[in-house]
Amino acid sequence: MPVKVITAPTEYPVTLAEAKTYMRATSDTSEDAWIQRFIAAATQLFEGETGITVSSSVLEKTLDNFPSAIELDRPPVASVSSIKYDDIDGAEQTLSALDYVLDNSSDKRGWVVPVVGSVWPDTYAGSINTVRVRYVAGWSSASAVPDNIKLWIGAHVASWFENRSSDTEQKLIRQPALDGIVKSYRLYKL
Repeated sequence: MPVKVITAPTEYPVTLAEAKTYMRATSDTSEDAWIQRFIAAATQLFEGETGITVSSSVLEKTLDNFPSAIELDRPPVASVSSIKYDDIDGAEQTLSALDYVLDNSSDKRGWVVPVVGSVWPDTYAGSINTVRVRYVAGWSSASAVPDNIKLWIGAHVASWFENRSSDTEQKLIRQPALDGIVKSYRLYKL
């Protein structure tokens, strides 16, 4: 089911200063905006290739009804902010946090299940997107992001910056030597 970004990250795992270190750049600030765009693009590329969320973001997953367990996409999952659903009369309800449990013991998967001895409530029949789970995913701060992810992002930023051109259709050069890092984080559906 679809997952959308409600609140985008406020910081990326590689700072401007760190990117400049990867690039062996001077203190010149004239191209800082470009470097920051490359940091965002490299982070998004890593997230797209792996299915994980690097920088802390608020996401929302929508479902047509409650499954037995809700898999939260784009881990690592830090917390569940809310679970809202349309009840059998079509009125929006918010589940109490006491009614469900988050299993985020793995950086690879996040699950939400009803508390022991209970079941999910019934939802509005025949409708779509009747369940909406809002949650926080990604590492809590840039300093918490694993170093090998930062290395992957920094190396791509440096390569792209070095190989940029004035062509409107410039190609972003990949770093095949670092693909093992992506493979170690890539999520596969069970």
